[in-house]
Parts: sequence; structure tokens; C-alpha cells
Amino acid sequence: MVREMRERPELVWETYQSLENEFLDCIDYIPLSEEHYSVWSYKLANLLNNVGSSVDSFFKNAIECKSLDDFKGITKIRDPDAPRNMKVYRDIFNGRYNLSKKTIFEIKNYTTIYPYKEWSELGTLNWWNDYLKIKHDRFENHKRATLKTTLDALGALFLLFLNQKETIPMLVDIEIIKSGFEKDYCTNLLFQGEPLKEIGSAVYAKTSLFGYVFEPQYQIDNAERKRILSPRYSGY
Repeated sequence: MVREMRERPELVWETYQSLENEFLDCIDYIPLSEEHYSVWSYKLANLLNNVGSSVDSFFKNAIECKSLDDFKGITKIRDPDAPRNMKVYRDIFNGRYNLSKKTIFEIKNYTTIYPYKEWSELGTLNWWNDYLKIKHDRFENHKRATLKTTLDALGALFLLFLNQKETIPMLVDIEIIKSGFEKDYCTNLLFQGEPLKEIGSAVYAKTSLFGYVFEPQYQIDNAERKRILSPRYSGY
């Protein structure tokens, strides 16, 4: 039995949806293309601050969940007096889910995003650094709130939902995560982790902004991932 997060997954997802919708509103005025990645705005600064705070809150909630009970040293980590910082989160969530290797797609242009790439070399995430600068002095650091930084931060939050056992069933139920399988079977399959042991159907997640294809046991390339996430894909 999975111990739930302190907040109901549905409510946490509603927060994500609100943040994504706010970003979609921004790209009505700042087209989402590489030539605009360095564009900043005060609206993006507010959004980045909220996204970064939501990522931090997600980590803090997820640490308490039953799905991490078997993580080495988790009892000490859960101590109320123990430090909670991005290094701790990196050790837990990259160690468990290998987030540094995972790719999502921004599906307006099908551009690849690696939200946790810097974790592969035990580094600090670039978008997280920018968020912290905004958090502590947004007037001095407002130009760090670029379109690209905000996109990466939002993608990082999206990816967390796809890996945490406490949020996966909800995403399957509301069909953010789709497959050709029955919902209960798909949920249990995802609980076993990637690469997925079943190869009879693609399993993918998709919102209005992002897409992710869960890795099967056989190798697929980005062209195949884009095909699965494309509007032309028949889906299920």
C-alpha cells in the first residue's frame, strides 16, 4: 500500500496545471522558440518563483512517502532537524529514478529538454540556481527569469509527477499517462520502473506543453518518441 503525500495528488497536480497554463499564456506573447530563450520578464520571474517553490514542496512531500521507505538512510533524512536541500534531493531522487538521464519534449516544437542533466556530474541545476537568485532578490536578479529557465523548471516539475508512485495512479486515471493497457495494469507496470517490462504497447505522458515516453526494454530513438507524442499518433 502506497502511503499518500501530505497533500492529495489531485490537488498537487492542479497546482502544476495552473503553472503550466500560466506559462502557455506567456508564450502567446513570447513565441516559444530558441531565438526567444533568453527573453525575460517580470511575469516570468513570478512564475519561476512559484514553480521553484512547487518543486521544493514536491520533494519535501515525496520524501515522507512509503515508496521511499527502503531508501538507504531515509530515516535520518526524515528527521525534522535534518537538512533539506537540493543535494539531499539529488542523492535520493536521482539515485532512485535516474532523473539526470531522462528526456522530455516540449511539444510545441518537439525540442528535447533534460531538466536534471547537471545531476549526472553531481552538479547544481542551472534553473534551480536561477530560481534561488530570484527567490532571494528578484529585483536584482529579475533578468535570470528567462523563457528557457522557466521552461526547464516547469519540465522538472512535470517529470517528478511521472516517477513518484504516489502520483502515478492519478495521472493514469485522468489519462495524462496513456497506454493500450487497462489502467490498473499500466499503473502496476509503471510501479516496476523503467525500462518497462511489457513491450506490447507504448506508454507515454502528455500535457498541452510537455510529452514523455516511458522507456521500453528495447531501444527507441527520439524520432520514435516524437512520433508517439505527435498529434498524428492514433493514441488509445
